Amino acid sequence: MNNRMHTEKIWQEYKDRYQDKGYTLVDVQETYFPIWKCTQELISCSQIPLDGFSRVILQTIEAGKVAHKEICAFLGLDKERFVLGQFHYLLQQDFVRLAEDQTYWITPQGKELLKEQAKVEQLDSIKFEYYIIQGQASTQKEKMALQFFNPKQPLNTDLSTAKQANFEGYRVYQSNRLERSSSVQILPHDQNQAPNLSKLRSQKNKLADFFTKVTGKQLYSFGTGGVKCYPHHLCFLKLLYQKEGDKRASVIDVRQSPKSVWRFEGFELETFFYS
Repeated sequence: MNNRMHTEKIWQEYKDRYQDKGYTLVDVQETYFPIWKCTQELISCSQIPLDGFSRVILQTIEAGKVAHKEICAFLGLDKERFVLGQFHYLLQQDFVRLAEDQTYWITPQGKELLKEQAKVEQLDSIKFEYYIIQGQASTQKEKMALQFFNPKQPLNTDLSTAKQANFEGYRVYQSNRLERSSSVQILPHDQNQAPNLSKLRSQKNKLADFFTKVTGKQLYSFGTGGVKCYPHHLCFLKLLYQKEGDKRASVIDVRQSPKSVWRFEGFELETFFYS
């Protein structure tokens, strides 16, 4: 079904939506809404169980073998390789400490690990790619607020469980590849709403929550360098209703089209943009 047929179908289906309130459908337009594609380096922190070899070393010390030479002999390890490897890691993490007589003892944190009541923190550098929606901001405070967006998840949280399960994601368009015409509305990007490192730092908790939802990891800190942003768009149908005799009184609905989502199952309402 081509765009014209879709327009005719949605016109017939939704032209009377606000008729009881005195509004008439006057226009259906394919509209591209601005979003920002961002990439930056983030440092994540994850909790992982203690590896088996470290656990054996701690158990050996707990069993009473505390001198470096006897620990290596008991485990059948080369003492030089041992010092430069796993044992050095345990010292760095403060799971064990070296006494004045050059014997090792387990710290309270090391004992917790042996009881499996604590886990090891692991830091990783991640090149995180995400999107930010440029909303309909009317105040400076709203312009500063970042709306993090996962294109794999529906914006409309009121969808049924079945529809959410069937959702395959939004189509994202590079702004510089859009074909402009009189029948298409391409909303511009507002540079005042463009993400930058200062805004991201001021809203780190918001970014951290979004980061965890997407990756399953905890945000530890920002990496080196800044954030790179590229203008992109989402495509929807915008339905304009006006009240007869008063063109300033209007209602706008934004709905999905085949260009909006990878799996098109109907003209779903997108309440994020207008209500």
